[in-house]
Amino acid sequence: MGTKRSYLELNKSEHIKVLAEQLNTIRNRFYLLGRQDRMIMSMYLDKEMSFRQIALLFNTNPNRISRRIRKIIFELSNGKFIFCMKKRERFTRYEMDIAKDYFVRGLSIKQIAQKKNTSFYHIRELLKEVRHNINKIQKEKL
Repeated sequence: MGTKRSYLELNKSEHIKVLAEQLNTIRNRFYLLGRQDRMIMSMYLDKEMSFRQIALLFNTNPNRISRRIRKIIFELSNGKFIFCMKKRERFTRYEMDIAKDYFVRGLSIKQIAQKKNTSFYHIRELLKEVRHNINKIQKEKL
């Protein structure tokens, strides 16, 4: 009775409910995104623009827009940063800020280092530590 069915076993109306819940979750987490990513997602979800149309506005390749949207959806629905948020007591505010920049906003380590006025090496080591903590916490759950 209380068993959870796989996504493939759902009927069409249940599929729609699951997708609607996922979409609401993603929309509720838009505040995590930078201004440009929020604009891209708004154009894609609210205005139902195609990758090509969005790419024309940003003067870039549609494939780049497609990859960015997929990454944003993944990170906002069940990515590493969302996991960090659920276990935020295990991370410092600084680690959370860097994880957000890296995992959600898609900034490179070099860009984060420039933004935080610190070294590339320091950010790289901090991200290694964050990943290690995430893996450790996930193993504890098992």
